[in-house]
Amino acid sequence: MDLTELRGGVAGFAVWFREAPERWRARDRGPARERTRLTWSDLDAGTDWMILGENPGHEIVLGAVGKFWRPVVKWVPCEPRDFPDFATPGFGKVVWSFTAHPYGERRTLLSSEIRVTLTDPQAWLSFRRYWRISTPAVRIISRAVLRTIKHNAETGGATGP
Repeated sequence: MDLTELRGGVAGFAVWFREAPERWRARDRGPARERTRLTWSDLDAGTDWMILGENPGHEIVLGAVGKFWRPVVKWVPCEPRDFPDFATPGFGKVVWSFTAHPYGERRTLLSSEIRVTLTDPQAWLSFRRYWRISTPAVRIISRAVLRTIKHNAETGGATGP
């Protein structure tokens, strides 16, 4: 399952819109960066995101470090073991957790939580401006990710509408 293949047209537009500055910049600097997949397997193979913790079948926690408030995001390579102590000024750390809760005998309730911490006051101010504008899009994309996971669970990974 690739979490970048979102279910929902509005979410697709939100992602397209978020990537517009990078496409614009690439006009003068060559081709834009190839869009990174985000599958569970890819997380260990060099994406911007990493697995910070996992309780198989129950919970997984992802993380990334960067300046995600910039028009063209500057991600920073970081090993999971270094994530808690990363404190380079001017950056943010984002954590995204997914937790499966039993819901009756045949159903599961999936919850998701995103948390951000910033390494210094200037990063906090930059993120705050970004967050005021981006909150609706982040909500749309987060819900689309949950819909994608739900669809994958219900269809056994089959593609299509």
